[in-house]
Amino acid sequence: MKRMLILIVAAGGSFLLLRLSTYIIPEIICIFLTYLLGLALLIFCVMSARAGFTKWRSTSGLWAMPAVICFAFILIGFEIIPSLGRRLTNSLLDKNLNTYSRVVDDFRKGTISCTGSCNASIELLQVPSRPPHVRDIWGARCDDSGVVVLFRLNTDVPLLHEGFLFKDYGEVSNCGVQALSPEVGWPHTPYVRHIVGHWYHFSDQPGL
Repeated sequence: MKRMLILIVAAGGSFLLLRLSTYIIPEIICIFLTYLLGLALLIFCVMSARAGFTKWRSTSGLWAMPAVICFAFILIGFEIIPSLGRRLTNSLLDKNLNTYSRVVDDFRKGTISCTGSCNASIELLQVPSRPPHVRDIWGARCDDSGVVVLFRLNTDVPLLHEGFLFKDYGEVSNCGVQALSPEVGWPHTPYVRHIVGHWYHFSDQPGL
């Protein structure tokens, strides 16, 4: 029982840390290891429950403890870690909010140029200095003097687009109809959650 308990604690602790990291800066190796450890925990739960009922119950009053701890790791990983992970992701914005806001202000003033017209259409911005962990920055100008700016985070996960979004335009603005529509490609942001003010987190994968 002691050996199984050590395995469960080691796998469970690693599972929680890696799962948390996938919310902050997703990396493909961390996501793969998270799935692998999650599967291992499921197997350990079955093994420890079976061994506890057939073997450990006759020698220890704590025979159910390994299975309970194993289940607790899984429960924390899927019920508590997502909320904590989103809060830590938001802290990346809070920590560098001045840098992000400076980019938005320069884009409003026209100091930062686009690769295209940026007229209600998301285009890559020519930014000399990007905030930490940002791969690239995209933006659009709206017909009511509003703007949309997307800061895509740097990650090696294939087909994942995630980052922070600044939206400041009116309800009838052309940006509301065109800028983030599916036709423009990856800037389509189906999963958006509000952070503070005009700032949002966007992703094309659920749960982040």
